[in-house]
Amino acid sequence: MADAGYRSIEVSVINNSQAALTVRAAQVRSIETSWITNETPNVGDVIPQYEGALWGVSTDNPAVTVSGFVTLLGYGNGPVAIDFTNDLYGNSTVSAVGNDKIITTVSQIQTQAPFHTIFQVKLEPVQAVVHSHAVALRGLGHPPPAALLGSGSKKDK
Repeated sequence: MADAGYRSIEVSVINNSQAALTVRAAQVRSIETSWITNETPNVGDVIPQYEGALWGVSTDNPAVTVSGFVTLLGYGNGPVAIDFTNDLYGNSTVSAVGNDKIITTVSQIQTQAPFHTIFQVKLEPVQAVVHSHAVALRGLGHPPPAALLGSGSKKDK
């Protein structure tokens, strides 16, 4: 957590999708806030498949909320959006929204620093998640619903 100032939030993004993803937009969204050194997403940066990136924003002002926003393109219709905030009370949130091909999972990584938080965002292909749900249902002795398998249902005549 180098150069993390008084308050910061970092996001580790893991690209487990089926393609490389490219940074379409990256923005610090609060005053007196800047990207952490060596953790700046730049438009055009690529996160190769099965690799990751670390982004972070920080401030030296205790009365300021830090916030950043990144969008990615490269797989699926529309962008993947990641929004991260650590407010002036120390409450941190990360919102990650996928698209038709990518779903997101967000988890917080425990730190010992009270005003510095780290989150992990995993980007997974939709069909891998659907497959794992279908396998889990089969393991319980239930046939998987047609919607999970992506096939239409047949009507008896």
